[in-house]
Amino acid sequence: MERAHLWLGYTLIIVVVILTVFSIMVNLANNTSFEQKYYAKDISLLEQAAFASPYDVSILYSLDENYLVIFEDICSIRVNEKKTPLYSGSLTYCSTDNNLELIYPSEKIIGNFEIKKQGKLFEVKDIE
Repeated sequence: MERAHLWLGYTLIIVVVILTVFSIMVNLANNTSFEQKYYAKDISLLEQAAFASPYDVSILYSLDENYLVIFEDICSIRVNEKKTPLYSGSLTYCSTDNNLELIYPSEKIIGNFEIKKQGKLFEVKDIE
């Protein structure tokens, strides 16, 4: 009887592992994982470049229409596909600058947005 319970447990573990591997492979086959990571890191690096610039900066960023950007917290960027659950995308962080007044959008951004630094004001805003 104990062996039957073990086989049931082993079967359950194998099914979970197979489903997880299959899910990862489907995501990689669609190439969305790489693109999400790329966009998240790219936006993070642009923010850091704007923070580090001694001059006023305005950067217009065009995002693929299949993705959206969520600025969850100060310098916490999540890029996600529109058709997937909201918090399943690629998350990245950048360093912040405490000398700047930071203004981030409260809603998710789809499409184009602007990263702007003027004096002590740093702003990310949606461009419709």
